[in-house]
Amino acid sequence: GQSLHVQENSYQLISWKSFDEKKQLWFEAFFSAQNFKIVQTNNLSIAKRLSQILSAAQKINPAFLQNGFDVKTELTFPRKWGLGTSSTLIYMISEWAKIDAFVLLEKTFGGSGYDIACAGVERSILYKKINKKPTWEYCDFNPSFSDQLFFIYLGKKQNSREGIAHYKKMQQRAG
Repeated sequence: GQSLHVQENSYQLISWKSFDEKKQLWFEAFFSAQNFKIVQTNNLSIAKRLSQILSAAQKINPAFLQNGFDVKTELTFPRKWGLGTSSTLIYMISEWAKIDAFVLLEKTFGGSGYDIACAGVERSILYKKINKKPTWEYCDFNPSFSDQLFFIYLGKKQNSREGIAHYKKMQQRAG
């Protein structure tokens, strides 16, 4: 549902453009290739978050992003649905940077890693963490009622970071 296209450029800037399912540009930013400083953007909040992700990826792999790049992301479903767009982005940047996606997730968004595991596979999995290490195995999920399963968008996307913070807070109170 989300793709990342990267091409090296010669002008020492990272040009980032994100398109929705209708091929409409919804986010654009230009970053310095040396320190990921935001040069220009149409959404400062998203640009700051993306700068943090790129910086974290480079800290994990210092050889990552030594030059300028033109980056394009595309969605195949409505952006407001959410559906793991942040985790898929983390996964795709990790692939590009040749780093462990779970390490990048921990240094940026946090969370269980389930969505990162899902971003890297194309079939059903059973996921768990053993000694804080993510593990999964493939499984077949084809229940007799599969023709009665539907996705219903309720008109509001949950912020995963807020949900994780709330869950951790509840754990601390219970413990």
